[in-house]
Amino acid sequence: MDFGHYGDASLELALDLANTRPTDQFPEELPDEASLGALLEGHDIALPDGGVTAVDLAEVHDLREQLVAVLQATDLAAAAEVLNDVMERGAALPSLTDHDGDGWHLHYESRDGRLVSRLAAICGPTLALLLRDVGLARIGECQDDTCESFYVDASRNAVRRYCCHRCATRSSVAAYRRRQRTADVTD
Repeated sequence: MDFGHYGDASLELALDLANTRPTDQFPEELPDEASLGALLEGHDIALPDGGVTAVDLAEVHDLREQLVAVLQATDLAAAAEVLNDVMERGAALPSLTDHDGDGWHLHYESRDGRLVSRLAAICGPTLALLLRDVGLARIGECQDDTCESFYVDASRNAVRRYCCHRCATRSSVAAYRRRQRTADVTD
């Protein structure tokens, strides 16, 4: 499954933003303005003039909770309702561009210039297209006991259960060791 270059990049941004949330297993990964700036730079998102502010950080935390709600939704109508709020927040204007030799593709830019609006404009339409094209079935949360990261299953037969190879390997090794202990006890 191919979501297109820009779609892949914005989908990755949406997942990475959602995966920074504090969970039972992991602490807050966006505790300050510097960590948000580093995440944005890692996704080639230009920082606002003057850098990331505390207001930007608080607004991005709020956006992140909306993205998490979409990714955890079990009902497409509920996911669409939250996602429509995200896209309204972004107030995106699509434009066709061919910068950096990437070929012609759509960019979604926010009208008000705020960081959170820009991020909502980037993430919202891509998640909307994903939900339209494949629904919720391809969105998952890692099945490894020590991870709670989201992923999108782009495999041909929709069998992905882990966010990365590291988690899949860790779970396989743990299951093998459990089977070995059980076999040793029963022998």
